[in-house]
Amino acid sequence: MNTQRPEPLARTRIPVFPLLIAFMSGIVFNGILLKSAGNNDQVAAPSDLVTKLESISRDLSKKTEHIIEGIEEAHNHIATASSGVVDKIDAVCGQKDNSSPKIDPFQGYGIKLSDLPTWVTRTPNDFAIEMRKGSGGLTDKVDRGHLFQFLYQPNFARMVMAKLLSKSPKIRLLEFGLGCAPGGGMIRGTPGGSALGWKHLFDQVPGLEFELHIFEYDKDCAQKWEKANPNIAKMVHIGDASSEEDLKRAYDDAGGTMFDVIIDDASHINWHQIKTLDEMLPRLATNGFYVVEDIVSSCTDWRANMGTHRGDKVGGGPDCMTTDQGEDTILAHLMEYQRTLVGKRHKYSGRGFDLHGVTKIEMHFASALLSKEVESV
Repeated sequence: MNTQRPEPLARTRIPVFPLLIAFMSGIVFNGILLKSAGNNDQVAAPSDLVTKLESISRDLSKKTEHIIEGIEEAHNHIATASSGVVDKIDAVCGQKDNSSPKIDPFQGYGIKLSDLPTWVTRTPNDFAIEMRKGSGGLTDKVDRGHLFQFLYQPNFARMVMAKLLSKSPKIRLLEFGLGCAPGGGMIRGTPGGSALGWKHLFDQVPGLEFELHIFEYDKDCAQKWEKANPNIAKMVHIGDASSEEDLKRAYDDAGGTMFDVIIDDASHINWHQIKTLDEMLPRLATNGFYVVEDIVSSCTDWRANMGTHRGDKVGGGPDCMTTDQGEDTILAHLMEYQRTLVGKRHKYSGRGFDLHGVTKIEMHFASALLSKEVESV
């Protein structure tokens, strides 16, 4: 630590005598003139005045010297004290730099912070790189049209850290939509890119158990992919994401245990997105988060991702709040959840909204995230 120490003040002789002579002469002569103007008393001879002024100046000079000496002494004391403080700071900083061990939050948990993959410990860009690598370029989640790495990386990083410090280091993820629609999730004629990406990302984390579930509408596509890609997903569930019965069956088949992460990347039809959210939010675990991708479906209209582009349109409208059928869009629905959250009401009167433990709602680029209360580990 390079800290410049203050130098003692150099002794300087101030030429007070000539200054005081000039100053006091003016005062005295003015006093004499005033006195002589008021009466006719005899005025002292100039030689006597000079003698008196010289005497006064010498006295003032001595006093001034004493004052300057006091200032110098005080400055030197301050400089000495400052030097001691700087030495102590140097000693402490030197000790910290050279000998203090770095604190690892995972000490005693069988892993080191340095063992974690860069997508956990660094930036969304690192997440995007690994997602592309793991998916073989078969996902659009981190391309320029979606940029979901800025949503996923910080939230997954926090979850991974918390899970590794918990008694049950396991993440259960359910994703709706395998990407079976050509031009609507399927990349280069191949579905399942994001499933491969999730498996790649979480298999890099030492000491963490990862369980992936996929929910897909297109039965033939789903079964074909599962056969070609064994050991990627724990289960591939077949069904309609807008069907309460199919959603309940999938949840029960998955063990009836809440999911840590739920991602809706399915048809993007507004009322499907709303139905899936309302049905599955109660099945999201505490400390978990729910993502609705591509909520741009509120603002535009295209053929739904349901294994064919001949399906229904997603139904978005120019105001982003009302579908072409006059119903709420997914964005309007999410804003009602926000109204409930902001109003600190468990249920929003008149709409029956239940937050189911949600404590935060984030809007991202064409996507939304709802997360539940974070408990201490």
